Amino acid sequence: MTKPIIIELLDLMPEDAFEAEWREFFMRGESIAIDGTPEAQITIASLYKNGIGVLKDIEKAMYWYTKAAEAGLVEAQYLLGELYYRYLIMNENSKQKAVN
Repeated sequence: MTKPIIIELLDLMPEDAFEAEWREFFMRGESIAIDGTPEAQITIASLYKNGIGVLKDIEKAMYWYTKAAEAGLVEAQYLLGELYYRYLIMNENSKQKAVN
């Protein structure tokens, strides 16, 4: 089995990559995620969550984690629940979503 393209791109990123290199990686990765690749979706979600190559945006991170979770990626399901717990714990509806 071959590696997903997004992982291959990530492997090519130097440890001391410049901001412009991360932006280019992000744009290429997001185009793969839009095509419906769950591994790319979880990677883009993580970039949004941590503000790597793009401004930090928890709502967009949740969007991409949700896409990957709906595709059956267990890691995305866990990370989505973690985000609901950490960032949206303010109301009961969000607590229930985190548990689910």
